[in-house]
Amino acid sequence: MGTERNTVSGYDDRVVSDFARLLEDDAQRLMATGFVPSACHVVVMVASGPGSVEPSAAMARVAGRLRARLTPAGRNVVLREGRARAVGVCGLDEAAGYGQLIAEIDRVLCELSRRERVLVAAAGRPVAGTAGIIDSYRQAARALDQRMRIRQRAPTLTFDDAVAYEVIRASPAWAAELMAPIRPLLDGASPAERSELLDVLQAYLDTSGNVLAAAELVTMGRRTFYRRLQRIGELLESDRADGRVRFRLELGLRAYRLWDGKL
Repeated sequence: MGTERNTVSGYDDRVVSDFARLLEDDAQRLMATGFVPSACHVVVMVASGPGSVEPSAAMARVAGRLRARLTPAGRNVVLREGRARAVGVCGLDEAAGYGQLIAEIDRVLCELSRRERVLVAAAGRPVAGTAGIIDSYRQAARALDQRMRIRQRAPTLTFDDAVAYEVIRASPAWAAELMAPIRPLLDGASPAERSELLDVLQAYLDTSGNVLAAAELVTMGRRTFYRRLQRIGELLESDRADGRVRFRLELGLRAYRLWDGKL
């Protein structure tokens, strides 16, 4: 059987494993210098899209900003640069800080992307100690491969979200059915407003209905955001307060982002 290829890095599977082990060694050495060992670690990959600045320069800035802005437990960022992306091992005091880490990465990448065009990222699951870094590395690589294929406002795609996209990608027929809840918005909104309304709806769902946080996420004034929500309500005629409705809307948005509206 031939050597398995990694579609993100272009390296074969053996080299990917070696690269991950180097990351693990780096993390161990950093802790040995007096850094407080972290309870768990997350592998994060950052890549630049077409037309962006030189990847190594952008990635170095990303790593620097993460080191400067994360909580002390998150400053354990070990950076290694690949050909088209950077890889970091981020330490956390507990797995519960994972969401904060992803949110901070998103903020940093959004700020840098305003000047340097598109930057995207992917993250593996948090793993205990350093023993599972290789697994988190593989998950991040798989998620980055998926992130390069989809359109979404948030720069970072987690491995768990990537799995959901892989399931949707496996069945175009089911993906078309999943889009049914958002079809009234797709068909009823004008081309000029469709993209913005989809971003507003995604932000609303991502923040569990927190309008202030959602408006900030899409850099929109609160009143404007409320008006867009009202327009979405007119088109969808569904109860967004119902958890089952929000779940179906989320799946519909995922299918749409993945298939780029081609179904």
